[in-house]
Amino acid sequence: MQLDRVEIEDFRGIDRLSIGLDELTTIIGEHDCGKSSLLRAIARVLGPREPAVLPHFSAADFHRPADDEADRATTLSITLGLRADDEAESDVLPGREGGGVSVRILAQDCQATQQCGIPA
Repeated sequence: MQLDRVEIEDFRGIDRLSIGLDELTTIIGEHDCGKSSLLRAIARVLGPREPAVLPHFSAADFHRPADDEADRATTLSITLGLRADDEAESDVLPGREGGGVSVRILAQDCQATQQCGIPA
């Protein structure tokens, strides 16, 4: 499997991002532009954990523009597009053209909203 697309909304330093990836993608940018947030988002979804355990998010993971707590996001979304490397994988994951799947994680800050559950 190869990661070929990343879409992020309201995660750490990223308000909104949609980026396509190829076999060799380099991440370059100024200080504090979201490079680490991008890598953390990918790791949060694909990182090691028990298969039945969903990724955990803390209040610090929700986007907060200019360190203003009042404007902090209460929901976040991370979507990863995964594509098959060869025909054998394409047969297993036929969800997208060329084989592959999209994985989307939605999270809600229960402390901020006083409501827990799956975001609408």
